[in-house]
Amino acid sequence: MRAFDPGRHSLFTAAGRDRVLLSASLEDGWGHRFIVSTLSWFDIPGHTPLPRPDLLTLATHLDELEGSAPGDVHAWRAQDSGGASPELWFGLAELESFSEHNPALAPSTLSPERVERAVRDSCAAARATPTAETGC
Repeated sequence: MRAFDPGRHSLFTAAGRDRVLLSASLEDGWGHRFIVSTLSWFDIPGHTPLPRPDLLTLATHLDELEGSAPGDVHAWRAQDSGGASPELWFGLAELESFSEHNPALAPSTLSPERVERAVRDSCAAARATPTAETGC
């Protein structure tokens, strides 16, 4: 999996945004990594943060599309959206918070367009229905 190993900090530097979805073609599917930065976690004077999507609900939805389940070796995984910089990915369950690289990534059958649509829908839902759990 070393061919697709994007670093967290370089993604935010290159993107200029507080959340990044990166997808890459792998030999047996697609690698996906969605990260929300700390910009929507801290109270920064003069900055209105975007609401955070519910990553656990998003992972459940993507598992349904993928045909995977949380108990599978490879499935959609998400860290708690209330954390400082949570992440969503397809792969192994274990990932340390704030990992620069994600060694848990595995190939997904979902296309980048399908994952992007699900992420956009989840972000739109967070803007429409603020809750304490999503940090909105």
